Amino acid sequence: MCKFEQAYITINQNQIPVLKDENNINWYPMKMFFERILFRPADIKSYRDSEFSKYMQVIEFIFNNEFSNKPTKTWFVNEKGLKIILKNINTGQKHKIRARIREQYLYEACLFFNIQRPDVRPKYKKQVTDLSEYDEWTKICLETDFEISEKTVWKRCNSCNKYFPNNKKYFNTKTLKNKQKVLRSTCKKCHNKNFKSTNPDIQKQYNIGGVELINSIKKRHYLKSFQILMEKSSSYVPPLFYDKNTLIQLIKYIKKEIIKNDKSKYNLKYISQFIKISPLKMSQIIGNDLKIGTLKSLETKRKNKNIISKTKIKLLCKKIFVNTISSNKINIPEIKPIIGIITQNGLHIICEEIKNIRYAKLYKFTNNLKEMEKIIKIIEKADKKNESKSN
Repeated sequence: MCKFEQAYITINQNQIPVLKDENNINWYPMKMFFERILFRPADIKSYRDSEFSKYMQVIEFIFNNEFSNKPTKTWFVNEKGLKIILKNINTGQKHKIRARIREQYLYEACLFFNIQRPDVRPKYKKQVTDLSEYDEWTKICLETDFEISEKTVWKRCNSCNKYFPNNKKYFNTKTLKNKQKVLRSTCKKCHNKNFKSTNPDIQKQYNIGGVELINSIKKRHYLKSFQILMEKSSSYVPPLFYDKNTLIQLIKYIKKEIIKNDKSKYNLKYISQFIKISPLKMSQIIGNDLKIGTLKSLETKRKNKNIISKTKIKLLCKKIFVNTISSNKINIPEIKPIIGIITQNGLHIICEEIKNIRYAKLYKFTNNLKEMEKIIKIIEKADKKNESKSN
């Protein structure tokens, strides 16, 4: 008589014995497996009277329980035969509730024995961690959905067999005869509708350049992102472009590939039509790291006589914003059309010297030395008039 080693396995919180023979083959009690693990009656006769019987044998076995310790002759099936049963058995559709329970039990048994059956999956799950079988856009939508939590119930789509959060974002609704609205059993994608991301920025990126643009921005491939946006003629500015180093590299690329040798176009006003960031905003981000003008290009070499020192600009700023406007010695309408623009250094010093910046919003700022000289002459002329009146 063959000797067996006894052990136990637990599937879906139900435990059954398993016997291992001298050839290391596992044998499972058929009736107990069907009733406890698969939640269905065991039709042993149909298996016994078919070719499947080669996987079966009767074993005299003592079931350790509180009712009896006597040996019992029972039909057992080996692991190879059990896997054949699991691969071919159906859940049945007559009773929906019972079929759903059986489907859950069968799914757990298939997982335990490592059997792949895409058609056998529970209708609902509490959590989905493996997103490898989803396409790129669906995966992005699920990963960025801030409403998904541990309490989220996932429902299986009857068409594609994939799981999605059981809500209107992933399933369409239908109206019953009693006018009650319920979610459909198939997902939106199987109805030829795309999912939408709850992140408006990511949704905008997808609408413009698809998954390619999203991935290029995510991986900080600023040049590829810029090229996609140029192809689509989009006015969208990714948050990545507001980074100082990224913006400088983009300006250098535009200078080399688009502007090339045309120095007259090397200014922030012209470049802004490609990057879609205003010249003033770009000048604030990059500071003085590039020799580039806001509205017109800077000459690479300047004569010393045309350079206004920081000290002179400092005095000029004080005169305009402290001595003139605040004390009304010169009317704003008189200065406004002439004042034009102050250099970026001047703007920086204004921010340091004049705490109240609201006056600065009256003017634009650029590099125009001739206008600066005119302003100085007007202020000096006005000061002389004021001095003669006081005398």
